[in-house]
Amino acid sequence: MEKIDLGKKIGQILVAGLVLGLWANSPVNASELEEPLLKLHKDAQGNYYQVPETKATTVEATNTTTQEIKKKKKNKKQKQEQVALPTTVYAENLTFDNKTGNIQATGKVQVVRGGESIITEKLDGNYNTGDLWLHEGGQYLSPTADLTAVQGQYNYNDKVGAMQTVKGKIDKEYITSEHVDIYPDRYKAGKSTITRCNAHKPDFYAKAERVDIFPGKKMIAYNMKVYIKDQLMYTQERYVQDITPGQEDSMFPTIRYDNKDGLEIKKRFTKSIGHEVEAFFDFDLYTESGFKPVAGVIHDTDNYAVQVLTGEQRDSDKNWITKEPEARFDYKTKKIADTHLNYSFYALHGKWVDDDKSSWHTDLGVRLSRDPIYLSPDKSWWLNLGTGYSRILESYDHSKRNVFTANGVFNKRFNERLQAWTGYYYTSDKSSLFDYDDPDMSKEIRTGLSYQLTARDVLKIEHRYDVQNSNTYDLDFAIVHNMHCMELEIGYRHKRNEFNMHWRLVNW
Repeated sequence: MEKIDLGKKIGQILVAGLVLGLWANSPVNASELEEPLLKLHKDAQGNYYQVPETKATTVEATNTTTQEIKKKKKNKKQKQEQVALPTTVYAENLTFDNKTGNIQATGKVQVVRGGESIITEKLDGNYNTGDLWLHEGGQYLSPTADLTAVQGQYNYNDKVGAMQTVKGKIDKEYITSEHVDIYPDRYKAGKSTITRCNAHKPDFYAKAERVDIFPGKKMIAYNMKVYIKDQLMYTQERYVQDITPGQEDSMFPTIRYDNKDGLEIKKRFTKSIGHEVEAFFDFDLYTESGFKPVAGVIHDTDNYAVQVLTGEQRDSDKNWITKEPEARFDYKTKKIADTHLNYSFYALHGKWVDDDKSSWHTDLGVRLSRDPIYLSPDKSWWLNLGTGYSRILESYDHSKRNVFTANGVFNKRFNERLQAWTGYYYTSDKSSLFDYDDPDMSKEIRTGLSYQLTARDVLKIEHRYDVQNSNTYDLDFAIVHNMHCMELEIGYRHKRNEFNMHWRLVNW
């Protein structure tokens, strides 16, 4: 493969960086933010509060609260069928009025309902309405957040609240904010500093005018400024980060190296061009393969995503394809009614080009999976199952393929340091026109383990066995070293005699 002219490529990089810098620097107007923040008003003593619940003032306080109420009325019948969770109040001093439902508590106060807790030294509230007032501040705990506020209000029936002068953690983000709103499925913060570095003085952080976090799904930061060692690196008017477990995006470049393909630097830049619509530019540079940018537009919602892109892409086996262009629709994973089954489907169509052919490539697919099946009371043993079907058509040779896939993976967590897995993967048809994104084997067994060597080092080993040809396909070794805010992974692929390194900011 021809090596790149570094001088020429550096020039291209500088031009591209200048264009992207100018492109990403225009701020978002406050009126363009998706929803207003809830308002906490301040009384003469400096205490924060929301407007009491009268029809006129509730609407004035926030349209978002009204929208939440409308949604709850729509699902009123379903809510009536649900069993109410018990609410427990612990305190050194507690006063409760049976007629009004008013609660006053002082001294080590804790309110617990389901997976949520409110901890404070002084609490006013109402048991019937679910309102809790933290005039002297307190802590909010849930499966997705741990927030400490100077002032706050929370309703444990609606699961809606507003916190003032906040510090804590939401999902994986450490956050310091002037104001955080709490909703059942998301958190909306005002001017904030966010990071995933838990040091007292983080090396890497971002500041934003507004941050919306949908735990386990995505984070949206508006008018974001990214800093390394207190030096401003770049700004972006609207940044969307995928925080789905195992699929996290990074606001910083990722850097990889291997002894065959050299150095690889990747970074995605985005610009909002409409509601939930973004233009993106993937800055991908390889010292062996050259500058391989990808550009496109994506409309990404909670339920589905539609994108059109053009450029060269590489799969995990380093097979290249040029898409001129490609359009794709993804319907995101959803549950089937009240079952343990989940489904998703996709459709893509585009012109694919490799070294010796081009074809209009069409791929239609559906995926079915099951929630983990726990095989022990402590949930240390579990089984993951999945299956899928795709219909693939090519204009080049007029081929039509029906491909069925299935997989089952046993997982065992022995203790906090050791976890192991073994899985079977099946693909019915491997006669793909292109090598790109084609499964390595039709029948495969993967066996692996992960062991925490020290507080900062993890050893990973995975063996891949080709069932059809009765031989080892590959044996991978990796050491992951945590360097506080950064992580370095050093790996070796035995069968390919391939050495590689991957540097990344931890979970960024």
